[in-house]
Amino acid sequence: MKRLKLKDLLSEKMMRVNGGRIGAVNTMKDNPPFAVTDTYGKRMNEQEEGDKPGHFGSGENIEVFGYQTKHFDICKSAVLLFKKITPENSNKLAQVYAAKAAKFLDIVFGIEKDVVEEDSAAPEQIETSIDNVALFAYELGCTGANMTPMTDMTRDIAFVKMHMMEIINRKR
Repeated sequence: MKRLKLKDLLSEKMMRVNGGRIGAVNTMKDNPPFAVTDTYGKRMNEQEEGDKPGHFGSGENIEVFGYQTKHFDICKSAVLLFKKITPENSNKLAQVYAAKAAKFLDIVFGIEKDVVEEDSAAPEQIETSIDNVALFAYELGCTGANMTPMTDMTRDIAFVKMHMMEIINRKR
C-alpha cells in the first residue's frame, strides 16, 4: 500500500469547481492555483500577480478575552466568529480557550501577510501554518464545548481553508 505524504499533497494546485454544486473541489496539477468560484463557476478571487487577495482589509483587529489580535484585519469571517463568543454565552474556561484560538489564528494570518507580500512561501511557513490551524481548531472546539449552550463551530471555520490556500499556492 502506497503511503501519501502531506507535503506531496500540498504541492498539488487546488481549483474549486462548483458547476452548480457548492463545495465541489477537483485537484489539478497543471491548472491555475486555487480559485473560489460562485455557483456558476465564475472566479471570485481572481487577482494579478503581486496584488493582495480580495479579503485583505475586510476585517479588523479585535480583543478576544485579553488577547489583542494583530492580523485579523485580513479576515471578516474570523472577526464575526470571535464576536459570537461573549461573556454571556461562555464561562471563564471557554474564554481562555477562545483567547488561545485567536492567538493561533493570528499567527496564521501574520504568515499569510508575509507570504503575500513576498509572493513566496517557504516550506517552514506552510508547516507552521498547518500546525497553528490544527491548534486553532482544537482550542475553538474546547471553546464551544464550554459555551452555554454547547456550540459546534465546525462550519464557522471553513474560511481557514482559503487562507491556507493563499499560503500554499505561493510555495517556492
